[in-house]
Amino acid sequence: MKGYRFHVVSSDAFGQEKLDTMRALGADLEVIESRDGKITPELINKMIDRAAEIASEPNAYFTNQLSNPDIIDGFEKMGQEIIEQIGRPIGVLRLCRHCQVPDGSFSSTEDSGPRHARRCS
Repeated sequence: MKGYRFHVVSSDAFGQEKLDTMRALGADLEVIESRDGKITPELINKMIDRAAEIASEPNAYFTNQLSNPDIIDGFEKMGQEIIEQIGRPIGVLRLCRHCQVPDGSFSSTEDSGPRHARRCS
C-alpha cells in the first residue's frame, strides 16, 4: 500500500452501509448533513463546494466524478446489470421532475416521474 490519504465528502442522505464501508477501508469521511435525508441539488452543490475547498489545499486532488466523461461507461454497465436482473428491457427510467432522482418506477413512455415522497419535498 502506498499510504495515500483519502478524504471523502459524502452525505447522510446516502446509505449508511456505504459510508461505513468507506470508513472501514480507511477513508477520512466527511459527512454533509442533508435536509431530512433527502438528496437535493443544494446538497450536491454543498458537497461539490466542500470537495473543491479541500482540493485547494497543498497536495490535494479533486477527482470531480460528476464532470468525468468516463462515468457514462460505468452507468452503461450498471444499466445492463439492471436489465439482466429484471429480465426485460426498460423503455424509460422515470426521474422525479423536481430533483431528477429515479423515482423507482419504469415506464414505456417518456414522461417524468411523479414527485416521490421518500426523498423529494
